[in-house]
Amino acid sequence: MGLHVVLELVGPPAAGIGRLKEALNRLDPERVFITYRGAVPYEKLDVIYAAADIGAFASSCENMPNILLEGMAAGLPMACSHMGPMPEVLGDAGVYFDPEDATRCVA
Repeated sequence: MGLHVVLELVGPPAAGIGRLKEALNRLDPERVFITYRGAVPYEKLDVIYAAADIGAFASSCENMPNILLEGMAAGLPMACSHMGPMPEVLGDAGVYFDPEDATRCVA
């Protein structure tokens, strides 16, 4: 039996938006299981967090990972970049991965 998994990406377009759109067109051209919402007003984020089953935070460089904090505050289990300062913020409350290597999970 397969799992029904949907990936919803939220955030304003950045330098890699072209590569993201290419990947979306290649992997899910009909947008059946991957959605990119773009920028969402802050006051509407709580609805998105409430509908989610898990949060993923893949940043490789942050000073204060507010999105990580928002996901944690919403009670979401978090999959998170292993790069600092994310481990100092998330501690042992999530699982870590290398945001630069999709094949590498970090304990």
